[in-house]
Amino acid sequence: MNRLVKFSLINYLLVVIGCNFTAIAYGVTDKACFMCHREGVDITTAEKELSLSVNREVLKNSAHHKLSCLQCHPDASGIPHKKKFKAVNCQQCHSDIAKECKKSVHGKGIICVNCHGRHNICSLKITTPQEKILTSGCSDCHKKETQSYLNSIHGKGLKANKSNVPLCETCHGSHNIKKVTDPEALSYGFNLVKICIKCHGDEKKEGL
Repeated sequence: MNRLVKFSLINYLLVVIGCNFTAIAYGVTDKACFMCHREGVDITTAEKELSLSVNREVLKNSAHHKLSCLQCHPDASGIPHKKKFKAVNCQQCHSDIAKECKKSVHGKGIICVNCHGRHNICSLKITTPQEKILTSGCSDCHKKETQSYLNSIHGKGLKANKSNVPLCETCHGSHNIKKVTDPEALSYGFNLVKICIKCHGDEKKEGL
């Protein structure tokens, strides 16, 4: 065992011992969690590297800032923790949205964190259109489409800080996105025309 691994294991043991004392004194509260899971804390063992880092400021400014750590991570109720945790179950709070997602084009292979992030989940109530289009999970996978949008008249409106510009979800939906060939899709045929007319005309005059 080399010196780096020895040193890392000593650090790891000190962190675990410190967390155990904190848990005994305070219970498994957020305060106990942040004893180990503070920003910049990484552990290297002979087997793998573990990142324990959580940016507390990012979490404080997220949509979930009022939730305790254990509400999303119930497997962490004991210290030391189990070797394997179950994935965070967003459905326990967002069951209706989860049902929508399962029927959508993203129902297989895409999970909540792919689009929303983890500790940095933004509240839609405080997110500007500019932030939504540039930080949304859409642009992570759909880079070509995002660039096409940014070059369009709508993208130019976004860059000019206009608040009423259409975003990805305006034409495609959010959790209920369908393939563009699906007659139920917002972006299918006359369904899309109806969306356009909300900003660019009177539905009655167009005879739709």
